[in-house]
Amino acid sequence: MNAHCVMEVYGEEACDRVSETFPICEKHLDRLSEELGFRPAEHMRDNHLEKGDEAFVFNRRNGEVYSLNGSAAFLLKGLMAGKSGRALLEELSGKFEIASFKEAINGLREFVDELVRLGLGEKKNGKKS
Repeated sequence: MNAHCVMEVYGEEACDRVSETFPICEKHLDRLSEELGFRPAEHMRDNHLEKGDEAFVFNRRNGEVYSLNGSAAFLLKGLMAGKSGRALLEELSGKFEIASFKEAINGLREFVDELVRLGLGEKKNGKKS
């Protein structure tokens, strides 16, 4: 496994030892969990449907329906259950083959930001997308 944290930024203090599960240090795992904290909107709790590995979400605010592929449906289910960024990443890496953890992390961020942008929830930390 890569000995460096994939979230380490050049010029900043070097990260501690990486997790045994994936190439991210504990500091960044904690930060990621806080950053990805998501609170679904009340109207969303009863307005999504899982079908096989896919899911559909109805947005009562604008009448749109969103179709989610398998990985997005998997993430939505975890977010709806209140799972942390760490737990989501661990489960994601166990279920799907991840070629790049950096891309997986960016995908998680983008997915949460998109849910917030569509009015389907908010970030628990109160920060805007």
